[in-house]
Amino acid sequence: MSRRPIPLAGGTAMLGALVAALTLATAAIAAAPPIGNGAGGAALTRIASFEEPVYTAFAPGRANRKRLFVVEREGVVRVVSGGRVLRRPFLDISDSVESGFAEQGLLSIAFDPGYVGNRRFYAYYTAGDGAITVARFKRRKGALRADPGSGRTVISVPHSAAPNHNGGQVGFGPDGHMWLGTGDGGDSCDPQGNALDTGSLLGKLLRIDPRPGGGYTVPADNPFVGRAGADEIYSYGLRNPFRFSFDGERIAIGDVGQNAWEEVDYTTLAAARGANFGWDAFEGFAPEPCGTEPIAATTLPIHAYPHESGSPGTFTGCSIIGGPVVRDRRLPTLYGRYLYSDFCAGGLRSLVPAAGGAAGDRDLGPRVAKISSITAGRRGRVYLTSLLGELYRLDPREAPGVARTDGRRGGGLRARRVGSFDRPVYVTAPHGPNRLLYVVEQGGVIKTIRRNGGGTRKFLDIHGRVSDDGERGMLSVAFPRDYRSSRRFYVYYTDDRGDIVVAEFRRSKRDPRKASKRSRRKVIRIPHRMAPNHNGGQLQFGPDGYLYIGTGDGGGGGDPRENAQSRTSLLGKLLRIDPRGKGGYSVPRSNPFVGRAGRDEIYASGLRNPYRFSFDRRKRRLAIGDVGQDRWEEIDLLGLKAARGANFGWDAFEGFERFRSSDASPVPPGKVTRPVAVLGHSDGNCAITGGYVYRGRTAPKLRGRYVYADFCRGRIRSLAPGDPDRDRPIGLPRFSKISSFGEDARGNLYFADLDGGVYEIVGGRR
Repeated sequence: MSRRPIPLAGGTAMLGALVAALTLATAAIAAAPPIGNGAGGAALTRIASFEEPVYTAFAPGRANRKRLFVVEREGVVRVVSGGRVLRRPFLDISDSVESGFAEQGLLSIAFDPGYVGNRRFYAYYTAGDGAITVARFKRRKGALRADPGSGRTVISVPHSAAPNHNGGQVGFGPDGHMWLGTGDGGDSCDPQGNALDTGSLLGKLLRIDPRPGGGYTVPADNPFVGRAGADEIYSYGLRNPFRFSFDGERIAIGDVGQNAWEEVDYTTLAAARGANFGWDAFEGFAPEPCGTEPIAATTLPIHAYPHESGSPGTFTGCSIIGGPVVRDRRLPTLYGRYLYSDFCAGGLRSLVPAAGGAAGDRDLGPRVAKISSITAGRRGRVYLTSLLGELYRLDPREAPGVARTDGRRGGGLRARRVGSFDRPVYVTAPHGPNRLLYVVEQGGVIKTIRRNGGGTRKFLDIHGRVSDDGERGMLSVAFPRDYRSSRRFYVYYTDDRGDIVVAEFRRSKRDPRKASKRSRRKVIRIPHRMAPNHNGGQLQFGPDGYLYIGTGDGGGGGDPRENAQSRTSLLGKLLRIDPRGKGGYSVPRSNPFVGRAGRDEIYASGLRNPYRFSFDRRKRRLAIGDVGQDRWEEIDLLGLKAARGANFGWDAFEGFERFRSSDASPVPPGKVTRPVAVLGHSDGNCAITGGYVYRGRTAPKLRGRYVYADFCRGRIRSLAPGDPDRDRPIGLPRFSKISSFGEDARGNLYFADLDGGVYEIVGGRR
């Protein structure tokens, strides 16, 4: 969809200036090829594989002419040199980068125009406190490596509590100044009004000059210098300008929309000075998507496309990925055309950009899923990255392919022993920069150990409160996202009466590897005194920030008290609470039984013993390993929204089958959520140990697969969430009594066995 924008303040005078500028630009490039028609003539060449690549950049200088710098979201920059990925990273600041949510992370880099002499470059990333941060780093003398310790903060823009709309782009414009695009702070409809507030740095295009030692100054010709408004602002009214690019004296912005329109903004740098791109008074060309009245002087996009099609053949998507205007002379059909993609729709499109509106929007043909950046390198070469791991270059269709290189060593997977413990039952780590693992011992002790092994210390000891016979004990620990500042964490254990207890503790102010057992605050106690088994055991903070608790059905064979199907019982359930505050806890209003018959705490029901469950850190998806009775173990995997109010069927069903017992519950009314996969006891299985969808870096072969095991059989397996029939062993030897899997802050995967070992799964090329 393309239309003329609302005229800017200035009327015909401004229009005349734009025409004059276009005339001068046309004369300056008279020898350039004509603008292409966008039809064919280009193909994608796959160059290499990475861990969630999000951006590429090239550095000035003759020595760098064959080098491409590739940014990995979790905080690493790697180098492709002569078509080969160098083994040693150029920069690794993953310990400083918050990447727990998909829109966070290290999102781009930019090299200083004087890089050849000063060795300075800049990284745009999400800091541990959620702030949008640009920091200066320096390459080491005589080496193709940067010193992480050389980092100096240039600018830090406080973000909201929401993890989305972080912007992501930093670059130097043709004017030599640094430009960066910031999101509006997240959540729907810009609730704080940041984008249109010229006193806020969120939802803006900023323009600054970084100081060599950190900090910055502001160019004197920025539009709000000496006026009401923040001096750093160059343009405003943006929702999430994740990617922008320069084409001579013009700027093109791909601004991510809300739920109706994605937009392309394209204008001269002069016209962008002080421009208001309209959000949240406009989404695309549509006024008042959130009820905010339009401001008269609004620069509307040159192009917008919808989220939902109103007619056959309409291109639709969910999140624009803006690219460059093509200046690669090898691509005559694309020359002078603006490239863009959509994260959901995939593929690659082009259009002819002009200040008065776009023309000739068309599909290029090549299909790539989850494109995260489209950038122009030396001689205008165009590169694409996909969050699925691949780096591509756009070449003439007739060009020979480039051999794919990986740059990573290793073949099969292996289990690297991290340490030895007393009956370890859980392993985890807080979000954010942290080199520690936290290992829960069944007897009531939590210990810390460095991820590379060594340095074991006792973090918390409450063994006097814990009953640890059989399936009982201290069973898990969970850290909220604000753990670094609040020092709060939560422990799941069974007390001396057999009751399930969730309690809050606090980390010491003086010693980050020590917790105060005197800080205990009871959050919830759930009576569980009929039998010593089926205690559940898992605590996890979900992507929504609430605490989820998995409880067993109370024990005994066949759920004799019918707890799992009873909405008045908290047993056999997935619970969801807010544990903060001086009291016990509160219940989110969006829980399914709030205001209805049933306990408010319940999020899902019909579970036998959900000993281990987890959340996919890339998607809002829940995975439950529900321990069966005497025939089937089951895996439940579904979106978090679909899990709201779900009934997983126990004890009317075991696995896919009706439970074979005279006192089985009748088939419950309404929909029963069936498992995605089951394990039969006839194959030697007895109790599933649920795991995680792998999103780490140390075992790329497993990326995107759900990893789990069985306590008796000891074989670690994985399956594809979208195709559970693709279930297979991962190739490790058997381990007896696997008690849990766990993730560190980077999503790397560990497992523990009751014989005392904690291991990391490593190796294996994708």
